[in-house]
Amino acid sequence: MKLQLTNGYKPQFTQISRIMQYLSLEIDRDRIPPKEIEDKLGMSELLVKFLSSTAVAFGLMRPRSFTLTRLGEIISKNDPFFESIQTLWIIHYIISSNSDWIVWYRMINQVIPINDTINLDIAMSYFTDLSRDYTQKTMQEGLAKEINVVFWAYTESEFAKLGILNTATNDKYIKGVPSDIPYFAFLFCIMHYCEIHSIKATAITKDEIIRSEYSPGMVLNLPESQVRLLLENIHDSGLGRLEQFGDLDQVRFSQGLTKEKVLQRIYEA
Repeated sequence: MKLQLTNGYKPQFTQISRIMQYLSLEIDRDRIPPKEIEDKLGMSELLVKFLSSTAVAFGLMRPRSFTLTRLGEIISKNDPFFESIQTLWIIHYIISSNSDWIVWYRMINQVIPINDTINLDIAMSYFTDLSRDYTQKTMQEGLAKEINVVFWAYTESEFAKLGILNTATNDKYIKGVPSDIPYFAFLFCIMHYCEIHSIKATAITKDEIIRSEYSPGMVLNLPESQVRLLLENIHDSGLGRLEQFGDLDQVRFSQGLTKEKVLQRIYEA
């Protein structure tokens, strides 16, 4: 569990992109010293540290080695400036479904879904239980920084395209009406959920997708009707098959389907 993922450093996608572009030139190396990134890109030690930390939480970089994941490599090649809504939905799900990033996780899964208007005080009330684990200064200053970064990310950065949050005033935010998630991105999220939680089956029920903790339906706050439509689109694409198993609807993945093949379909389109 990491309270200060960003330490108040805003996840500026242009800067994350610069780091990823440099790392994409060094994909044969097992580790890249952060000092090398600092020198090559003219960034401060703290900026590299916390932008890299955020990129790890997005699933784009490996911790400690400062190398790109396979997802990071593919995005760096096909969508280096994070212009695709599919890329944004995927990395939004990856960071928001991981409760290790406790502020981001609670903001997306608990705070925003049930509050039509939100400010810092309202958001901080969802973290009072952490006072037994962190100092008063961390709770007052560090927590506020992290919450404000999430507010900024979904109103000012590329994540604003997702429509999750809107700015009302300088210190008040309104829950938005999210843009529709494309079904290929949704399929990637389902497969990521299965992989992270060691679900080895070749099929997963609609109820698991909708209601299980950390699942795409739960984290993305999707109604059952929208999940059903997405699964029907996946069925029509040929990458999965929507079928009934007893009283349950389930989606069965096509034989040999991998997350990388889903990404190929996304970026080929």
